[in-house]
Amino acid sequence: FFLLTGIILLILLLLRFTPFVFRCFAAALLVWCYVLLTGAAVPALRAGFMIGLFLCFRGLLLSVSPLRIMGIAAAVIIIADPDALYSIGFHYSFLITAVLLLLAEKLNDLRLLQSRHLEIMPFNAFTLRERRKFYFGFSLQALLVSGFAAALAGSVVSLYHTMALTPGA
Repeated sequence: FFLLTGIILLILLLLRFTPFVFRCFAAALLVWCYVLLTGAAVPALRAGFMIGLFLCFRGLLLSVSPLRIMGIAAAVIIIADPDALYSIGFHYSFLITAVLLLLAEKLNDLRLLQSRHLEIMPFNAFTLRERRKFYFGFSLQALLVSGFAAALAGSVVSLYHTMALTPGA
């Protein structure tokens, strides 16, 4: 997923002087080329569908929830290969992604709630250092919580498929 994201960022950077719609659709097409070249495993298909659909919707200036995009990706994968529903890669990929997407929404709400005092107070009430400290601290907390949630979701899949907790799952 991170390699795919890096490739997309590089493509968008190289195509930055082209029209926005062309840039988004070209990047989506290149994502699919990459997914097909890597063998089109279920996690790669999920990432390819999600990133490709996001780019297409973004190119059309439409706003769609990431959870809806993930649902579309799951439906297409299941329709194309019904046996994929029973694979461990499908369960890991979709469960962990769903947990992280749901958690991201809640963490954003929490960040907005906790940073409310920074917006209410006059700008000079908090130094730039205090503001950075708050945002860095919150980002670190969100990273730790997200990592724990992903590990917990992975543990559930691992327990279901192997009846054992796999370290690093």
